[in-house]
Amino acid sequence: MTAPPRTEVLNQGREVPERYRQGMIDGWACVRVCVAAQHRYGNAVPRPLYDAMGRLIHHGKAGLGHDMIRAAPEEAGLSAGLMEAADDTSWDEPLRAEHRAGIEPVGSEAGTP
Repeated sequence: MTAPPRTEVLNQGREVPERYRQGMIDGWACVRVCVAAQHRYGNAVPRPLYDAMGRLIHHGKAGLGHDMIRAAPEEAGLSAGLMEAADDTSWDEPLRAEHRAGIEPVGSEAGTP
């Protein structure tokens, strides 16, 4: 059985516009790298990595692809070795667990924690 296409955790199973859905699917590689960085380097790391990704995506017009994911850790002062996490689905469950822990106290209408 083939797994259904991934969507962002909070909106999984909800109707969203197709252009938004594709961004959620493409964003999984970015999120996996952030989760891997947190597990490898600690809780202080996701913020500078996320900020670097944001600068590259929005100011540098780099998009969500692998070139941006290769550049972001370096810009954040981290190892380029995080790229392997981009396509590693073993990071999906730790991401989902962290999402559940953040969303349970506030409910699903609060947004992504």
